[in-house]
Amino acid sequence: MYNKPKGVKMKKILISLIVMLFAIQLNAQWLELTAPNLVRNPTIKDMNGDSVLTFDGRIDDFLWGFGSTDTTIAFWDSSQTTTTGFWDQSVSHTNDGSGSWRMTPGIGAKYPFGGRVVVDFIEVQQGVEYTFSVYAKASQWPAPSVIFKFNAYDTDMGSYWKMPYPQRWKMKGTWGTFTDKDKWEEFSGSVSIEDPNIGYIAVYVLFTYANPLDGVIDWSNLGFVWVDDFYAGMQPIGFREPPSEKTAFNGTQTKVDELGNIQIKNGDKWEPFFPMMVFGADDRYINEYKSIYAAQGFNTLAVSTVSRAQMAVSAGMRYAFDFTQFIPVLDSANQVIDVSEIASIIQELKGANILDKCVYWYLDNKTTNNYKMVKAVTEAIHENDNSAHPIYMNTWINTLEVRRYANQVDSSNLIDMVGACVGNGEGALYDGTKRLKILNNQMDVTVPGNMASIYDGVGDGFRATVYAAIAQGAKGFSFSKDKAPDNPIENYSWWSQLPTLKTEIDTLLANGFIQAPHYTDWKIVFDNNEKTILES
Repeated sequence: MYNKPKGVKMKKILISLIVMLFAIQLNAQWLELTAPNLVRNPTIKDMNGDSVLTFDGRIDDFLWGFGSTDTTIAFWDSSQTTTTGFWDQSVSHTNDGSGSWRMTPGIGAKYPFGGRVVVDFIEVQQGVEYTFSVYAKASQWPAPSVIFKFNAYDTDMGSYWKMPYPQRWKMKGTWGTFTDKDKWEEFSGSVSIEDPNIGYIAVYVLFTYANPLDGVIDWSNLGFVWVDDFYAGMQPIGFREPPSEKTAFNGTQTKVDELGNIQIKNGDKWEPFFPMMVFGADDRYINEYKSIYAAQGFNTLAVSTVSRAQMAVSAGMRYAFDFTQFIPVLDSANQVIDVSEIASIIQELKGANILDKCVYWYLDNKTTNNYKMVKAVTEAIHENDNSAHPIYMNTWINTLEVRRYANQVDSSNLIDMVGACVGNGEGALYDGTKRLKILNNQMDVTVPGNMASIYDGVGDGFRATVYAAIAQGAKGFSFSKDKAPDNPIENYSWWSQLPTLKTEIDTLLANGFIQAPHYTDWKIVFDNNEKTILES
């Protein structure tokens, strides 16, 4: 798919090599967990162990309390009474008779969080990243979500440390779901310790929200989730299971390979394409598209109407059509939407002779967990588009929700590529690009994680975030959003850097560096005499 480097200036080659060396370090083929497990009782063999606690308390802005340490997992339902789950000796990930924690769901939309398990008090060091991993399985499918987050405690281990919001945000962890029922799957996340007041962390594993096949929540029949074999280690984000193979998309207008590289058909030729997409302001039109967005370096516009797509093409840009409007959020999951309008939109784009300028179809899944409607919408898109363009799904901290849409129950993936928010209100303080690392390395994610979503809070970290995302496997990025006239995109601190960034990315793309695998078949090790050895 890519050409080997040739005939370019030395400066450009050096830029490319620097980026690729950075990428090689960060995006290994299997980032295997090798650090010692800091959880004192990871398999729950000893019920008197002090590392796995149960939880009994209300959710109140991260101020959560501890309950007893017996075999009960308690939660609050809508009437503020407790219902119990328990240690289930009959189910174990390791098949050693140690059992697992069986978590029950919440009851009612007001209190959706159900059973939870706490991995208690792991001593941490400043400036170090810690990975947490747990195995879980669900009793039914579509399955609910498993969430884990990190609570921080001061160096005296006696009180919860309520950090300022930007730092506290980093402790949110991640959440996700399953590809099938009755299958143990790994969930991984990590946290970097930067606040000097933090001496200990506790990890919370929660069971929340169902995503039934019919799109309507039946709170009386949500099934169970079992969790087992906990891990916490002093190591950057890693995984106990190897990554799953990715499925390529071979469309007639856009292609996406197993690494996530995008090619578009331009006439009779296939060309590599790195989307630099912008969500434009509502009161800007074709002249601004051309003189502001395209002139500065953006090559793709996110649109949700045919008229906006036409303006983008007239301005010399391509477009990604946003079909998120057809998918209600979970709270309105019983809403019925006529997806036949999708056929009308695609036919209208075809009639306007601009369907070939579409890069991909866009779905935002930061707040939507409605499996029924996602399935209906994606099937309607592929049917009416004849699978010419891929379907892209954007995620947030719900990174592993993608398992629901690239699963082992449907005969094929509902989506073709996935991305993650890598910089937003978290700003440059948080390396959200690790979410791409999770997408590309976590087991049972079978579509490439190839797009980075950047939001307006990234500030001066914009350029660094783009390159960090490329190093983690991004083959394009989007920015949201131009807020003209109140806060036009031209006022952002990184705006003047965009033309140079576009030139650099074009150089890397033309010479095949972005398209190349961002991992090696060799590694560097050190022997006892501190000699450097390359191992294949």
